[in-house]
Amino acid sequence: MLLIADSGSSKTDWRLISPDGEIKPAGTAGFNPYFQTSEEIYTEILRELPTQLGTLGVKEIYFYGAGCSTEKNRSIVQEGVGKLFPGGPYSYKPRPAGGCTGPVRPGSGNRLYFGHGG
Repeated sequence: MLLIADSGSSKTDWRLISPDGEIKPAGTAGFNPYFQTSEEIYTEILRELPTQLGTLGVKEIYFYGAGCSTEKNRSIVQEGVGKLFPGGPYSYKPRPAGGCTGPVRPGSGNRLYFGHGG
């Protein structure tokens, strides 16, 4: 399963995409490694996400987040998210990259765009 997150400082939109193309949406609080530790990120995700999506079967994560513009900040997010979803491959990138690279279905030519606030 593929998990995609678009995270601003105030909210995160998640999409879990199954191998057959089914898309399940979820929402949690936002994350920003400039203001939160990896433990705070983990605790918030653990509190909200499993009840909406579960945690089993996630093989890939694409996390596009506010504050993920430096390696140090990406490591903070990766550590927090990785506690709940160990394994990989995972990608953590600055939020604007999500609109450019979020695939919906391989080979479909479609892209998944999230809002970027205002």
